[in-house]
Amino acid sequence: MVCWVSGLTSIKYIEDLLLSKHNISVSISLRKRCSIVAGLVKLACEYLEQAQKGPQDVSFLPLYYALLNLSKAYIVIGPYYNELSQNRKHGASYDTEKKARTLENDYIKLRAKGSIPLLYRTLVGEYMLKNVNEEKILKMRDVYPYIYVISAEYETATGNQPKLIPFTIWIAEEQSKKRVKAKIHESYQNIEKVKVKWLQGFNGLYKEKDKENIFISDLYDKEDIQSIRSCIRPAMLYGGIDDRGFGIQYIPSSGKKEGSIMSKTQVVFKFFFLIKYPTRCPVKGKETLIKFLTLWCCTNIFAFL
Repeated sequence: MVCWVSGLTSIKYIEDLLLSKHNISVSISLRKRCSIVAGLVKLACEYLEQAQKGPQDVSFLPLYYALLNLSKAYIVIGPYYNELSQNRKHGASYDTEKKARTLENDYIKLRAKGSIPLLYRTLVGEYMLKNVNEEKILKMRDVYPYIYVISAEYETATGNQPKLIPFTIWIAEEQSKKRVKAKIHESYQNIEKVKVKWLQGFNGLYKEKDKENIFISDLYDKEDIQSIRSCIRPAMLYGGIDDRGFGIQYIPSSGKKEGSIMSKTQVVFKFFFLIKYPTRCPVKGKETLIKFLTLWCCTNIFAFL
């Protein structure tokens, strides 16, 4: 995975990706952005190498900064890259002086400005906090249920079910057109209670008539790739496999009692907490953290690419 990411230190390779995948015209701005991305990815790879070769007790720190630089690379590729220079601070903090910490009461303090809030805006298309001076407490008990790679540990530690729904997603051809279809995996219980408005990974899908477990999009012309792709939000999906080894996607479900910020902020803040403060969470060990970072890179950082 690190070898694959290091390929994005090539300015020409990044430019080719953006031109071929996004039809961005060649310009001075494009070349400048590609150069910035290459520099950020190079620095991230150096941090990853340091984390792998250095002492385990302090490996979380270079891992965190590797992730921060990859996040900035994602921002530069996105529509708000011009605002990165005004958002140099992280935008999230953790009070290390707290004495009583549990999975239920630990929290992160969020701010309106910073690289992490700008990443949230890039991923979600909304401001995390509307007012510049606004702050928000995000309790980790509202984040853990959405982290796929620790779902078993979370259930064991708390007795609560993760808030992730497994789906099989594919493109179906009907009437000489195409549509997105998503079927809830057979292992999931309470299928009839799932509401599409809870599913942050979908955009414009609805339940197929007389089928409780299948969601579909409208029909689109085969050449309308952009509309088809817009039905799925890659940054909100987790890749996984079922008991038989078949690929499935886990989609966060916000639930009727929660604001959508909870299932959306988990994309951004799960790694902030797990990487920077590994001793505060149910995931421990350098190898687990590196695996987690790798998974996040695959499913989020390069969704644009």
